[in-house]
Amino acid sequence: MSFDVFLQRFTPIGEGFDEGAALAELLQAIRDLQCQSITARMGEHDGKAEVQIDLPLGNGYVRPKGAALFLRTLDPETMRLIHAVAVAADMVIIPAMEPAQFILVREEQRQHLPDDTDFEQVVCAAPDDLGALLLGGFDEWAGHRDHVLRSAEGVPGTDDGPGE
Repeated sequence: MSFDVFLQRFTPIGEGFDEGAALAELLQAIRDLQCQSITARMGEHDGKAEVQIDLPLGNGYVRPKGAALFLRTLDPETMRLIHAVAVAADMVIIPAMEPAQFILVREEQRQHLPDDTDFEQVVCAAPDDLGALLLGGFDEWAGHRDHVLRSAEGVPGTDDGPGE
């Protein structure tokens, strides 16, 4: 069970786009953060190259046009990582929460968003502000997770609690 954050590129990509080079640049951008608790490496899933990420309490992957991160904490290094990937790949952050949001890292991204959604749109220019934008959805998810875990107590075959 995780709090999921997706990133999607809506800005058109020009001809001659090199996915391999884009992945290498994304991997370097992640490594440049010098986050002690995050590791990133090139990998492959379902025949598609990607940067695979291990987080303090979660994991995820990044591809040139999108990413998915599965979190169990909103630590500062993970917020820096999400923001850095969004900036490096010109992606919009889309947390799985209500109200639905498009979190932009540049105002110019707004012009490329789909017209057929009623998602709130907010610009987050600094990684330090991202945690505050995600906190309400994260708290709601954590409450649901805790409820499920309490409901499972004593049920054969279930874990004894969070993190086990």
